[in-house]
Amino acid sequence: MNLLLPGKGRPYDETKRISRVLEIIQMITINPHKYRRADLSERFEISERMIQKDFDLVRHGLKLKLLRGEGGYYFETVPKMPAITYTASEALSLMLSAKAAFAAGGIDTGALSSALARLEAIFPPEFVPILHKVLPRPRRPGKSSMISDKLLLLHTALMKSRKVEMKYKTLYRKGEPKWRKVHPCCVLPHQGSWHLIAFCEMRKRVRTFKLDRILDAKITSEAYVFPAGFSPESFMANTWGILRREKGRPEEVVLKFDARAGTWISEEVRHPTRKIEVLPDGKVLFRVTVDLSPDFIGWILSNGDHVEVLSPERLRREVAEAHRRAALLYK
Repeated sequence: MNLLLPGKGRPYDETKRISRVLEIIQMITINPHKYRRADLSERFEISERMIQKDFDLVRHGLKLKLLRGEGGYYFETVPKMPAITYTASEALSLMLSAKAAFAAGGIDTGALSSALARLEAIFPPEFVPILHKVLPRPRRPGKSSMISDKLLLLHTALMKSRKVEMKYKTLYRKGEPKWRKVHPCCVLPHQGSWHLIAFCEMRKRVRTFKLDRILDAKITSEAYVFPAGFSPESFMANTWGILRREKGRPEEVVLKFDARAGTWISEEVRHPTRKIEVLPDGKVLFRVTVDLSPDFIGWILSNGDHVEVLSPERLRREVAEAHRRAALLYK
């Protein structure tokens, strides 16, 4: 997969150089006289010649006095970034967001771990053990670096308001990959994967694309403007998760949960239109107006024999048929 930036068609990896240079500056600032060219070459898995070019950028482009000492490189004057202060609630929100991104995968885990450590440092030492108990520890998702490349490309396109050409493999129509041009709106994590919400010129509508199925992509030189009034919130207002059917309107769905499942269903507010009615026998009627997307149908099926679809009738038949096929696997 060859991800390309707009302009002269230079390799997409060139964009990542900015991140690498900033990390080199941080490393040398924190540990002066520690890193030599060979150390940085091994750390970033690039040639010493490329490291030297990065040094040239630091010296001549950023005007920082980078010097070479006996043990390694150091700055004559330590570069300073403006300080940012947070309230305790803001820091907690940022920590939760960073850990959610860690779980979704595709983002530099080293950078996220560093960010989490810095956020923890805001709190008094006595609070840190409590934070570790309250906030879940991030798990390494094992996503490939290719997802990170796609995230960087799409966010670059978003910042520049440039269209993206991508080769996408759908699960339908025999799964044949097709090139399409899209106008990115936003990138969101959902159920362990990243998704792109974008206007698709081929389908003439806003659609959701899973980054794992983008086989190739490049940023074009064409600018775009999203229609006034459009927002990801309005696009997903009637969805259960992040996926939508290409056709059809939201429908009112009535489900009946047994008393056991009804307890936790009553505690969750999964959708703004959801209404709960507790019946005399302890069972729960659950009403919601929602798009009958794979996300929603999968959620119903995940509740097994704890739930019965009362309406609409075609959804009842679809869920019953899915359970029938599952039962056949165990005969």
